[in-house]
Amino acid sequence: MAKKKTDSQPREMDRKKLPVAVRHELLMEAGYKCANPTCRNVITLEIHHIQYVCGGGGDDPSNLLPLCPYCHAMHHQGHIPVEAIRTWKSLLLALNNALDRRSLDLLLYLREMHGKDIEYSGEAYCNLQDWWRLGLSSSTSVAITR
Repeated sequence: MAKKKTDSQPREMDRKKLPVAVRHELLMEAGYKCANPTCRNVITLEIHHIQYVCGGGGDDPSNLLPLCPYCHAMHHQGHIPVEAIRTWKSLLLALNNALDRRSLDLLLYLREMHGKDIEYSGEAYCNLQDWWRLGLSSSTSVAITR
């Protein structure tokens, strides 16, 4: 005898599978870990709809969050509130959008150059001074060129 579905249970059998590209995007966003910052399980992940499909939620990545089976079940059983789920999604978005591509490239360059004598132009020095002031980068000596 089949179990009767309730609104709080996922309806995986009633809907189509997520496109592989969407699933990949979500897993990359979460670093292939459970989105619960205190869990970070990596063994098996399920994709959770923040706004349930039965409530009009769709398969847009902004409405989806990777959770391990335990955290997913705990949410559907009412032990993890929807406010926590929304906060976890917001944290992932903030972390993934904290730096633009240019800043990330600069950080990678500074990491590669760590401990080496580097010659910077005046413009580069101006761009880097905030990083040095915050202690995010250092160099054994800095020469400024024109």
